Amino acid sequence: MAQSRSAFSALGPEGRLVSAAVAGFNLLLVVVNRYLPEYLRVLGAQPWIIGLFGSTEIALALVYPYLDGEIPDWLDVRHVLTAASILASTGTVVWLAAPRLGHYTGLPASAWIFVGLFLVAVWNALGLHLPVGIAPEDDGQSAPDISGAAVLRWLGLTAGFLFAAFVLAEVGTFVPSLQVLFAVTASLALTATILQDLFAHPSKDSTGATFAGCRRVLDDIRALPAESRSLLVGDTLVRFAHGMVGTFFVTVVTSVLRVEMMLLGHHFTPSAVFGILLAVEMGVAAVGGGIITVLPRYTGRVALVLGNVLITTLFPIFLVTVRTEALAVGVLFAAFGLRRATLPVRRALIAEFTAGENDEDDRQLTESYRLSRGAIVVPSAILGGVLYGINPRLAFVVATAVGLLGTWSFTRFIHVIVRDSRSDRTGE
Repeated sequence: MAQSRSAFSALGPEGRLVSAAVAGFNLLLVVVNRYLPEYLRVLGAQPWIIGLFGSTEIALALVYPYLDGEIPDWLDVRHVLTAASILASTGTVVWLAAPRLGHYTGLPASAWIFVGLFLVAVWNALGLHLPVGIAPEDDGQSAPDISGAAVLRWLGLTAGFLFAAFVLAEVGTFVPSLQVLFAVTASLALTATILQDLFAHPSKDSTGATFAGCRRVLDDIRALPAESRSLLVGDTLVRFAHGMVGTFFVTVVTSVLRVEMMLLGHHFTPSAVFGILLAVEMGVAAVGGGIITVLPRYTGRVALVLGNVLITTLFPIFLVTVRTEALAVGVLFAAFGLRRATLPVRRALIAEFTAGENDEDDRQLTESYRLSRGAIVVPSAILGGVLYGINPRLAFVVATAVGLLGTWSFTRFIHVIVRDSRSDRTGE
């Protein structure tokens, strides 16, 4: 945290202004993104279309980072960032205007939500490299290195989701409320575009990924020891389970549980309550993030990783069986915040057991695993959408079953490392 503050202080006034505008834009993009599945549902999309949207998000997050590595050296990076932010601004406007665009063009409104997603995803791939901002979560982040930027991001998202809840509560009707949030997001995007074009001086260093080829990816995975493959299978299954239903968390809260509440004299509709629930999740993650940096010294990483996997696995079944009271659902999302806070511990464990002989091998193995895992997880949301269309609870029960398979695979791996640890102590 102190390191993030010092980095921010090192910027001049213009740099701070640019970073604040970009950070605000990034945070609001995350906020509105969590409501897009419900937006699709209200605009008439079938569950499988919502699932397709979730799978498209996963696929774009997997593929778009390679765009950064393909930017020619002769291009001015500032102009690339400006173009990316203009596309993202256009994407949020497309989301805002989707009902009208559907009416005037004859295309379903849901199709325009997909168009906006493709535009915004370019920014997510290319536009997050300013000197200081609210950084995206990093799959390579190690447990002791839960950065101040990550905690600031969670705190910022806490405020962002509370703001969204307030807008949804005050406006009342869901679509106009979300359109207000789209308008605010687009305004911040335009502001960030102008400021970064005037004042930002981003580095030309590429942070994009480099694709080594399918054969290299498969060879890297096959070369891993059996216990490491068990760990990776478990991680992939748990992520697949989360991918099946993560897109539908908002629709469950708003149209299945239909949780409402009164707070400070204001009536919060189910969609507004969802904003509060996400704020609770992010707030717990921010508080837990500071504790997690020291907790492994006392509990060991294995206990934290197992806890993370169990929370991820059991959350879906608890969500569709919990009492429809705001407090009960709030406790559930608070537990999910602990899952978010402990994710870096899980990632660090995976990084350790997929390490190569040198830094270059480490990066290649990490990238190979990210690609293979992502390719498997991409169809998860479509499958979840098909099952959700049959029965919402069916999708969440099946997701829990898949997660339990992943937890079993994790447990096999943990048994191996605990056994090896005991053998080492006995040998001493």
